[in-house]
Amino acid sequence: MTVRKAARKAKANVSRPRLKPSTPLPIPLPEELRHDVVILPFKIDEGNGLYPGRLVHWAKDLRAEGVDAAYLDDPDHRRWNVLMGDLPTELAIGIGIGIAGNAAWAALVVAFRRVVPAKAQVVARVVRERRTGAGKVDRSWFEYKGDVEGFLEALPQIDVDDKP
Repeated sequence: MTVRKAARKAKANVSRPRLKPSTPLPIPLPEELRHDVVILPFKIDEGNGLYPGRLVHWAKDLRAEGVDAAYLDDPDHRRWNVLMGDLPTELAIGIGIGIAGNAAWAALVVAFRRVVPAKAQVVARVVRERRTGAGKVDRSWFEYKGDVEGFLEALPQIDVDDKP
């Protein structure tokens, strides 16, 4: 076997990054997310959502890319947790029913790259909403820990269509 063939075979055997099923975050959510992307707090502190300081402009960045995005909490009930040092970016997002198709996922990836350095590590929790046949909303929670590029590759894999 040539070196080139061996390299291709090794590359083919490398597993792709995946989001793993997870338990829900202990935060109250509305019956249905009202935006395509909702940036969630990673915890509630005295009635206020606590968000990573690195994501203070992320909703605006997503909207600039054409994505309907907002924070779960209104400005009066948002607090920012700014950490110093080379720490993983903590991220919690809700993907609403309205986001579908390659263009929407591509916009998410572009906006994420504007905020988080390419070689950064991320600890993420994602909730995906889908409408069931009865018109109700089904939620699936996922988690990811690793590099940003792996997260960006894995994220669209949770959405093939709007079937639960």
